[in-house]
Amino acid sequence: NSKVQDDLQPGLAAAAPASPSAAVAAAAAQHLGLGCPTSCSPRQSQPVTWLTPHAGAAAASPSAVLSSVDVMLLAALLLEPLQQQLVLQPYLVHSALLPLLLDLQQEAGVAGQERPLQLLLQLALVVWQKQGVNSIVMALLEDLAYRCQVSPLLAQDFPDTAGHPYLALAVSLLRQPPLMQLLVGHDSFTAVLEGLLARKSPSPKDLQALLPHVWWPGCRDKTASEERLRASVSVITATLSKVEQRQFELMELLLAAPAQHSSSSSDIGDEDCALLVFLRGLLQKNRAALRDVPPPGLSEPTVIMS
Repeated sequence: NSKVQDDLQPGLAAAAPASPSAAVAAAAAQHLGLGCPTSCSPRQSQPVTWLTPHAGAAAASPSAVLSSVDVMLLAALLLEPLQQQLVLQPYLVHSALLPLLLDLQQEAGVAGQERPLQLLLQLALVVWQKQGVNSIVMALLEDLAYRCQVSPLLAQDFPDTAGHPYLALAVSLLRQPPLMQLLVGHDSFTAVLEGLLARKSPSPKDLQALLPHVWWPGCRDKTASEERLRASVSVITATLSKVEQRQFELMELLLAAPAQHSSSSSDIGDEDCALLVFLRGLLQKNRAALRDVPPPGLSEPTVIMS
């Protein structure tokens, strides 16, 4: 990013990197508050407590442990040439970048912190050009919205099933203010949000797997069990609660985001928030839903329920 490099020129001069890619990497590291080392040697900065994925090999060889600054510089050097490939070949966004982000999101959920994922997003915002970021991020959000609509509720994946992993990643992406501004001002704003709020209704075959044991008052089937039914229902309820919690977080982010004018929304006030614009458009789109013959183009019922 040329603006970032201009703003951080003093730090770049101190670091004196040897290539344009290294210059961008050094600017990114300083922009993220990681400092700007005087050389690329790991011995020049304090080592961090976490290691590389091959923790055993790194522990056996102290020289293989990288500092936080060196890790971020290396990540920036790797990210910069990837932008053009991701823009020119969108299938890489779905087949390579999205699985990586989902893995980071899952690890963040287990560890209880999103720092690695958020650092990667911040670094990409600094290293990549704005036009490339817009293309890549919108491809990610549209893919996540689609997956939320078509992902079934599977008993073997409880509690991280249905659209929860995809909705959780979308919320993490939109925690970055530039990415939220991009979505709010995009023509696909309403369509992406509706996809994120949609749920796939279970089929009779899905219900058979979700509720293997049923019971009702007066049931004479010896295999029926009220306790097993309650246990199955409680697991499903807990899973759906996780989805609803992510939806609540998404609504909070929209409530705090200012509205932006776009070709699809012209009646926006100066003090309107993104959530108000979305709800207004949703009501307008579904205002004829109660007619005897509903018109085409209505929202999915699960979107309204959410």
